[in-house]
Amino acid sequence: MSVTNCQVCGFIYSEWFGDTRNGVPKGTSLHELAGSLCNRCGMQGERHVKELSAIYESMEADYYDQFAGKSGISFYTDLLERDELAQHVLEVGVGTGRIAIEISRKGIPVTGIDNSGDMLKFAKKKAKALFRNRPSLLDVVEMDALQLDLPKTFSHILLPDGFLQHFTAISEQVTLLQKVHSHLKKDGILAVDIILPPVGREWTFSHRKKLMNRQEISLDIRRGTSLTRQVYYYEATFEKFVNRNSEGRYRVDRELSLMLPKEAGLLLESQGFTVVEMVNNYQSHKLQGWASSYLEYCVVTPSLTKEESLQETIQDGLQPFQENVWQNGGYPLGGVMQERHAGDVEYWTIIARKA
Repeated sequence: MSVTNCQVCGFIYSEWFGDTRNGVPKGTSLHELAGSLCNRCGMQGERHVKELSAIYESMEADYYDQFAGKSGISFYTDLLERDELAQHVLEVGVGTGRIAIEISRKGIPVTGIDNSGDMLKFAKKKAKALFRNRPSLLDVVEMDALQLDLPKTFSHILLPDGFLQHFTAISEQVTLLQKVHSHLKKDGILAVDIILPPVGREWTFSHRKKLMNRQEISLDIRRGTSLTRQVYYYEATFEKFVNRNSEGRYRVDRELSLMLPKEAGLLLESQGFTVVEMVNNYQSHKLQGWASSYLEYCVVTPSLTKEESLQETIQDGLQPFQENVWQNGGYPLGGVMQERHAGDVEYWTIIARKA
């Protein structure tokens, strides 16, 4: 996050908002302010320390599942269920267990780490209810990803939902990938989601979800993309209503790395991985320059028997239940769009093998 705090005088500066009191327009970098605004620190040197990104907590954690949607769940569960080498999966940034729970339900053990205790309490609650007789299927640990240190290695490691992009410094991205590399078995598979925001300097998303007991949650996402700084940043505002009366608001600011799929692929290859596939919006897409062997082997396709059975049911005048048919969603941005046009959010998943 581009908010800095001076360790000498306490001056706090946000590049997002500038400084209205001192006439500094938003988007002005700290470097441009050197020698001005403060006669104690001069707005320069190593005195200004970058504030850490906020942990997912409070209303953001409580209502994360309401807005994250289903995007990516079927993709990952199908991928891992098909792969006979999927023995034990590590999800980095497991959060509420949205993806890990569904993988575990297929009988594949998952270990998840996250630095948010508020998010993990939901994952533990789900696991307790679903895996009462098989608690070993899902284990979640509160841990900073940059301090990843577990006493085992894994056949597959997932960094979904743009997790890598939460680290805006290249040094942090490299540290994370080195940690991941050391926890992956030889020839193990790494999957990394990259989220591309809408094209344009500023954009907004508004969502609303009605709950039981006359409760309603609204979420507003606003901000934009900076090509010069290679980041996109947003302000998420949650508001809870009961009987149409506001019962509380919560706001959080975040900054994520703006990373193109090929850039991410080159970063992975520089850290000892071999990219074998790139997938656009969770649908196989051959990108020139990388092989496309892994998903061709792993992706599940419906059998003819199931298709024939489905047609027979429809002909009988019934609409059968189909699990996870709708795959839209995605927090913080609107997720995979059903109709493509300029300004859509795009998800790219990079599949790589440990070299």
